[in-house]
Amino acid sequence: MKILLIILPLLLISLFAQARMYQWVDPDTNTTQLSGKPPYWYRNGEPGPRVIIFDNGKVIDDTGIPVSDVENEKFRQQALVIVEQDRLSAIEKLRQAELQKAAFGTEEEDEEPMKIILDPVVEEREIEEGRQVEADDSQIEQQMRELLEQYEALKTQSAKDVVGSSNQ
Repeated sequence: MKILLIILPLLLISLFAQARMYQWVDPDTNTTQLSGKPPYWYRNGEPGPRVIIFDNGKVIDDTGIPVSDVENEKFRQQALVIVEQDRLSAIEKLRQAELQKAAFGTEEEDEEPMKIILDPVVEEREIEEGRQVEADDSQIEQQMRELLEQYEALKTQSAKDVVGSSNQ
């Protein structure tokens, strides 16, 4: 049982691990930035720091290397499609977590439901303007942590109930 409680959080966190990483140097701080999402200037024609894209450890694109306009647009569209797929996948995982949470009967009446931006046009505009979207990685991780804590509390209470009933 304890092993399950250790492995379950690791499995849930690994669901959000992404194979594609975008790397660039922030010109203001001169630090290397890594993200699973492309920066807003990636292949959009605007000047910005050089971006190197890794997919499963291999370099698949480098904005420092000139490419044709057709290739440039292909890379940008591919990146945006992957971001959208990741967003939809995260939404589905959150929905599944909500269903599991409801199945355990832990839904409290005063608790606010999880809020996720569902409009891809709004999200695309926010990405292009360099703002983070509402359902960013840290919020998703926080929501997953809260769900895991609630799950662990339920399991602990269940175990206490079983031990208490067997002692009677």
